[in-house]
Amino acid sequence: MGGGAAGWCYVRTTVNTVIEPFDINRERSDRTDVVFESSCGAETKTAWEGPRKLLISYRSYDKNFPIAVYKKEASNQNRQVSVAYKEE
Repeated sequence: MGGGAAGWCYVRTTVNTVIEPFDINRERSDRTDVVFESSCGAETKTAWEGPRKLLISYRSYDKNFPIAVYKKEASNQNRQVSVAYKEE
């Protein structure tokens, strides 16, 4: 998050392996593990639908206020995890 006159925030979802667990410092500089990102006007939920399939659902808190969304379309390469997205 950031403040000031033009404040901002976002929510990121990453998929990491046991070998390379989440590291905030690496995530700030190397976004290769990010599979989804939305502005903070979005409610985001994640759920595993199996051992290798992640479902990310999202919706705007306010239907009159648009949200910005980034989705990585390909499966998380070399990690054998597929990611599906559902806008609610």
